Amino acid sequence: MSAAIRKPAPSLQGAALLGLAMALMVAGCAAPADPRAAEAQHALSALQAKPEAANAGPAMDEAVAAVAAAEKPQQDKREAAHTGYIAQLRVLIAQYTASANTDRKATDVLIARRDQIRHGNDAITTLATDAFNATPHQQHFIPINQNTPFPVTAPPTTAVAKTAQPATPPPPPAEPPPPAEPPAGPVLVLQASQFTRSGLSPSAQSALDDALLPLARFPRRMIVIVGSQATRIALVRAYLMAKGVPSYRLTGRSGSEAGSGVQLEFGGMSPG
Repeated sequence: MSAAIRKPAPSLQGAALLGLAMALMVAGCAAPADPRAAEAQHALSALQAKPEAANAGPAMDEAVAAVAAAEKPQQDKREAAHTGYIAQLRVLIAQYTASANTDRKATDVLIARRDQIRHGNDAITTLATDAFNATPHQQHFIPINQNTPFPVTAPPTTAVAKTAQPATPPPPPAEPPPPAEPPAGPVLVLQASQFTRSGLSPSAQSALDDALLPLARFPRRMIVIVGSQATRIALVRAYLMAKGVPSYRLTGRSGSEAGSGVQLEFGGMSPG
């Protein structure tokens, strides 16, 4: 009968080496920290440098723990991305919490200041009411509390106040009298040198523009264009109509009052 072949039992030293090899394999497969972890750490440092960071409360501790967990190597990339994302959210929550608590404290200070001012106003009103009630003619008591409308009005007296008569309204301002109608006669004279072959010279146009104001002051008067040449009368008529003078106010007449130039005159009443 042959002896049975036995496998040698592994030694303790071999088992230790096997465990070390497995640990090295697991460590080699670990994923580094996600870039979100560095971003969360940067945001956390910026928050901790602000004065309102003290108002974050427990949210700050949770943000610190989440950033520390995200900076450690993870088992795989998905786990690293998840922990980095959670760290960013925790830091954001801490930021909003610190800001909200800071605003709430500032609001409480303003409310306390408002109540203090209101209390001072109530005290002043009470003193004024006491002084009024202390007069020998009126001994009515006016209670002062938080529901009392302000300002506190005096109690009605027994005497009937006289009804004030409405003041007589001042008379309306007198309208200025209309300007006196000018007599018929010349308003403007354009010399022959103020006309060119193509039409009116710049000096003639400027003179006609200056005459528009006195012509407009008396809209019911006719404007007579007197000249020895029909062409120049037509040029002046067309220019005045282009400036807004109605055609029914314009009329022409042949004459040599202005030599070979043109003269504007006020005529009679216009039909318009």
